[in-house]
Amino acid sequence: MTQTRRQPAAAPARERGKPPRILAYGPLPPPYGGQAISFALLTDGLRAGGQWRVDVVNVGVPDWQPGQFTARRVQKTVATVLQSLARIPRADLLYLTIGGSRIAFLRDAVLVWWAWFWRKPIVARMDGGAFHLLYLDSPRWFRLAMRHTIARLTTLQALSPRIGETLKAIPGAPSRLEVVPDGTEEKLGIAPKSLPRDGPLRLLFLSQLMFDKGYADLMEAAKLLRERHPSLNIRLDFTGEFLVDPRFFPSKDAAREDFWRRVRSLGLEPVTVHHGLVTGEAKDRLLRDCHLFVLPTYYRFEGTPRSIREALSYAMPVVSTDWSGIPDLVADGVEGYLVPPQRPDLLMEALAKAVTTPERFASLSERAYARFQREFTVKAHVDKMGESFRRAMAKRR
Repeated sequence: MTQTRRQPAAAPARERGKPPRILAYGPLPPPYGGQAISFALLTDGLRAGGQWRVDVVNVGVPDWQPGQFTARRVQKTVATVLQSLARIPRADLLYLTIGGSRIAFLRDAVLVWWAWFWRKPIVARMDGGAFHLLYLDSPRWFRLAMRHTIARLTTLQALSPRIGETLKAIPGAPSRLEVVPDGTEEKLGIAPKSLPRDGPLRLLFLSQLMFDKGYADLMEAAKLLRERHPSLNIRLDFTGEFLVDPRFFPSKDAAREDFWRRVRSLGLEPVTVHHGLVTGEAKDRLLRDCHLFVLPTYYRFEGTPRSIREALSYAMPVVSTDWSGIPDLVADGVEGYLVPPQRPDLLMEALAKAVTTPERFASLSERAYARFQREFTVKAHVDKMGESFRRAMAKRR
């Protein structure tokens, strides 16, 4: 008896006269991380343009901490997967921010295979820079599952060209690759910054306070900078919540205690302010009032930090690390300076280079804002995402 291969289910016809419907699966704030804020800006922007209908399945858990695996999170995951499975047949395209852990990837794979069964275009976005490490560090069975799942995608998006290059480690991924940078809101009345004539030179660290975001390296560099240039009146403005990461600290309290112990031991207590979590007007005020943005990150899952794009959007020069996709946001010596990770001595030299010559600082500021306007506005991001979705739908016709 001859066996015939079962064909995938036929997708329902699109509603006539109405824009295509996107099922968007990803996190909304809170918590106010870069991925959640970017997902919210995208879905709001797509709706506002009127060319897409967007159904959002929010996978965010408000009080989640990295490394936590709670009953509430499991319950939320099961609920959102079931919602999505029910909605996929009515959608014209599935868009999801694909997970960077094994559990999250397997969760997302369920949706990918179901959408493939219904012949839906599938656009998956890597919101980080370590997707290739998930593949390389996994056992053979999981790598096989990743390859077969990626083969069902229509498009696999990366945040930047440098991150896209890492996908060469995963068979089948480069042929589906598109690079679409994230976007950030554009503010009115932004002018190039200049070094302060009176008052302190304010260095801004705008991130969650995770140890491998490099805040301790900034403290070490600030101490060296004050010793090398005693006439500089600097102030360190730290923001963000202390997150639990078992690799470094067992609790938020332990992380907070270590933070202030370092501040005191380095003699930085008189010039250090911790603002906590800042959003809305409080964050805007910091970005307007501070002079130089510093993020010496070596975070394993770093992508293209939203906080760097926010700094550029306020014409703020950036000093960061040559890490993950950051060189696709900031060119060394153009919009700021990049140094190797975990080198406070070189970080100090970059800080000094940025702030000891008014003309150089003004030039960095002007170029920072020009780079933002050219590449990283929300409008540019939403337009490029819309083009990517249209290409994906055309491929599946």
